Amino acid sequence: MSKNLGRVNAKDIGIFVKFVEESYVSSTLDGKIYFASSTYFRDHEAKYKDEKMGDVNDPYESSDSYVMRTNDIFIRMEGQQKIVRLPVKKVGINFKTVRPYGICSFMYLSFFDFEEDPTISLKVKEKIKKEFHVKNNLKIFRLKPGVIDQLKKFQRIEEKNKHAKCVPLIFSNNELLRVVQNPKNSMGYGLVNYHDFHKEVEIDEIPDYSKKPDVAVLFNKDISYAGQREYRLIKNISKDSKGELFNYPELKGHIFKSSISDIEQRKLLIGYDGSDLFVKDE
Repeated sequence: MSKNLGRVNAKDIGIFVKFVEESYVSSTLDGKIYFASSTYFRDHEAKYKDEKMGDVNDPYESSDSYVMRTNDIFIRMEGQQKIVRLPVKKVGINFKTVRPYGICSFMYLSFFDFEEDPTISLKVKEKIKKEFHVKNNLKIFRLKPGVIDQLKKFQRIEEKNKHAKCVPLIFSNNELLRVVQNPKNSMGYGLVNYHDFHKEVEIDEIPDYSKKPDVAVLFNKDISYAGQREYRLIKNISKDSKGELFNYPELKGHIFKSSISDIEQRKLLIGYDGSDLFVKDE
């Protein structure tokens, strides 16, 4: 994207989608949100695995992993001066959470998942500008076909893992963010960062988790799961719990039952001043 200091941050534009088992749709629409234990994602006995979308089964869940390059590894026994040098060129480093956490996941379709819709006529665009009181310029975007295909694939993954039909629900951005950002709800939240757990890196590329909260580990996943576009909510849950249900009644009326075809038809409208639209990706 342009390096221009644009008016729009790409991360602030998007749709929150959550695939929910059909039997739990009604309670979810009422604002009851389930946070599954991280062990669910680590230990689930699912066999379906897609190299681009990943699977809910993640053996690295609750951890962040790196492979550090090294020119010199040595060991010294306690109480001895002599060291033993090892012919090791790389070493694996793994960070894990200390306490149990519950995870609630959404698929976040951001601005980068959209493309300008070439099928919209000038007449239709002018009608939309009038309807939404857009005085200057307007661009209309649609989801990229490849993203729709990934939505369909992820729905199959969820249904395979849960052994049940799953329905996509759309959460209203403002209300959901108001809930997660409310301090009284005590939760961590944000987009998952994807990186290659098996790629060799330099030591300065490894985060210093001693200066980060324990929960920060949970916002890093292997790049093989990047297609999930995950936005995570994290809550403390009881030890050995499979998960806990939390009630947020203020979400009622702001969660909508949908379908892949409905999502496919949705448009992103951006009204703006000036002759062009700049979107920053930082």
